[in-house]
Amino acid sequence: MGRVCSLWLCADGLAHEWLENLVKSLSQKYCTPSFIPHLTLLGDIPLREDTIAIAHAFARTQKRMLIFPLFIAYTSEPFKALYLHCEASDDLDAAHISARALFGMSAPAKYSPHISLLYDIDKEDRDQSRVSNDAKIEEIVIIGKKFPFRVMCSRLVLYDTTKFSEWSQLAGFTL
Repeated sequence: MGRVCSLWLCADGLAHEWLENLVKSLSQKYCTPSFIPHLTLLGDIPLREDTIAIAHAFARTQKRMLIFPLFIAYTSEPFKALYLHCEASDDLDAAHISARALFGMSAPAKYSPHISLLYDIDKEDRDQSRVSNDAKIEEIVIIGKKFPFRVMCSRLVLYDTTKFSEWSQLAGFTL
């Protein structure tokens, strides 16, 4: 498989700061890698010569979006170990479908918007779980009392997400 990238929506202002601090705190507590908090609009985009130009064209058609986190949840998926499940909206769905079309990707079974808070992967990219379900549940109780009830996103970024330890921003756009 070749290189791939992802389109992310990033929070503004205090919500961004709160999310960034939370991600850093959780990654330090569980010895997992930190990352930029984001809502993945589209992932696994094949990285080609024209990918940045397509992303730029897409960004010009979009407007900033208000995201509503509904609840905190966890899974056994490494990149969705602990996350804020976000309300689906017409704007998010339309942006996701439009991005898929522009990048020539077929539709998935279902788009599930979320903002990850903790990746359950080893810092050296080894495939092993580091966080127990009990610990995830404990964090849900702690965080659940203070997570943001709405998040404004006015920035779209394109990240090379081929290998976690080498993730890098390719481009950023203001919506």
